[in-house]
Amino acid sequence: MRAAVRGILDCSQADLLSVEWWRAWRLKLEGLRREDDLVGAQAALQYHLSLVSNSGLTEESFAAAQERCRSLLHRIYGKLRPWEGLNEDEHDARYRDRLVEEHRRRFGDRSSPEAREQIRRDVERWKAEMEALDARTLEAKEWQEQVAERARQIRARKDSSRRE
Repeated sequence: MRAAVRGILDCSQADLLSVEWWRAWRLKLEGLRREDDLVGAQAALQYHLSLVSNSGLTEESFAAAQERCRSLLHRIYGKLRPWEGLNEDEHDARYRDRLVEEHRRRFGDRSSPEAREQIRRDVERWKAEMEALDARTLEAKEWQEQVAERARQIRARKDSSRRE
């Protein structure tokens, strides 16, 4: 309806059986939809910018507002430059890929045989440490039970000596 009111679509020229007319119609409506999305995203971005400018935000809410603003900014860029083909998901995927590459560059490739062997040794060491900790915990519980039993025996002797 808006497309007809704005003069983008001329319904008097409609040829409902023409494939070309339907293609042009879809293209024009897609342009309108993108324009609406862009206006909405810009409004949402302004809203989130006003949140960020609020001095009463906590550290967590400030970080969340920053993330929402970043997301909206990428959505606006996707609408403004569709030829780049970067929607929010694609941008996030590229960002994750860059993070993975940076991690590999700094810490090495964890999928290499040497790294896998190191991981296996670390896991075995951690399991051994956990088993030793469990054994010490069990010993401590047994010791506590022995102390508690000894305390009960002493109390029982004191109680029996008071009765006599």
